[in-house]
Formats: sequence, structure tokens, C-alpha cells
Amino acid sequence: MAEITSAAREVLIEKGLEGFTIRAVAERLGAGPMALYTHVASKDELLDLVLDGLLGELVARDDPSRPWDEVVVEAALRLLAHLRAHPWAVTALFARPDPGRGATAAGELYLAAALRGGLDARQAVELFTGLLAFVYGAAGFLAPAARPGSQRRTEVADRIRAAPAEHFPATVAVADELADYGSDAQLRSIVESLVRGVAAGDARRS
Repeated sequence: MAEITSAAREVLIEKGLEGFTIRAVAERLGAGPMALYTHVASKDELLDLVLDGLLGELVARDDPSRPWDEVVVEAALRLLAHLRAHPWAVTALFARPDPGRGATAAGELYLAAALRGGLDARQAVELFTGLLAFVYGAAGFLAPAARPGSQRRTEVADRIRAAPAEHFPATVAVADELADYGSDAQLRSIVESLVRGVAAGDARRS
């Protein structure tokens, strides 16, 4: 089975979700499509196996010796880095957001740390959901330009800085910060702000 999921991952890397078919995976293995159906019931099942394996690479346990919010921030940033290194997975995860046990195990860390930090069940889930929404969105938005005509990061930054002040005074006032979009420092700051915001809301309610 490992050979099949490895071949499937290679197809996803090269062709993306739109080119991911049982036939394409079978051709990579030098086999016929029907041979794969003796191991998996459908293309979706195979995709789930690949995605679950990818998320399973991030499985870690909560560390009670560290502040809970620090654990959550680092986990979210690891996930973001992992998805940016595997941009093929972002679109696939939008289509298959809960591929299996590996994904559940990876998410366990966020929930365990949040509950340890005093958040109730609703707050822990809201934090987890909010972080996933940001991480998946950022990973997709910041994915390397792979298609003809895609704007380069430097081109976007130059256009932001060139905005006419008489029409866009607010944009010009924050142009340098806007042009720094997607930097490691900015992404960390956003994740930390999300976590602090939930924690502060919890403190106000208590």
C-alpha cells in the first residue's frame, strides 16, 4: 500500500488535484487501473490516504511544560510551513478536509493544549477552526506561482508602493507593511494575535 500512496503523492505533486486519477496513479506504477481497485475502493479513498499521511507527519503531543498558547502557535506555524512546502495539498484539503485518523491525531495537539490553557470546549473548537481557516487560506494565497501569468511577489510589492497617495492614502500610509505580506514575521504575528484574542476573550468572560 505504501508504494501506491507514494505514487499517488507523486501524481498530485506533478499534476495537481485536477490531474489526479486512478489511471494516472496506475500508469506511474506500470499497472492497469483495475489492479489498484483491489487495494482502494475509489479515487477519493486513495486521496484521503495520501492526505492523511501528509498530515500524520505533523503528529505531536502537547507538552505540559510549555505555555499552552506557545504550543498552539508553533503547531499552527509548522502546519503552515508544511502546506507551503506541499502546495498541491492545499486544494486537495479544501475538497477533503477530514481525510482520517492522521488528521485527527494532528488536530488533537491544538485541542489538548487549548483545554489545558483553560478554554472551554466551544472556545477550543473556535480557536482550532480559526487557525485552520487562516493557515489553509495563507498557504493557498502564498503558494509559489506555478502558472503562466502569475504575479511575482516583488511585482505585487512594487505595485503597492506605487499606489497614488491622492487616491489611496491609507494604502500608501501602510505600503511597506502591505508589501511585506506573507513574511515569516508577519505570519507569526497574525497567528499569535489570533491565539491571544481567544485567550483574552476567555479572560473577559471569566
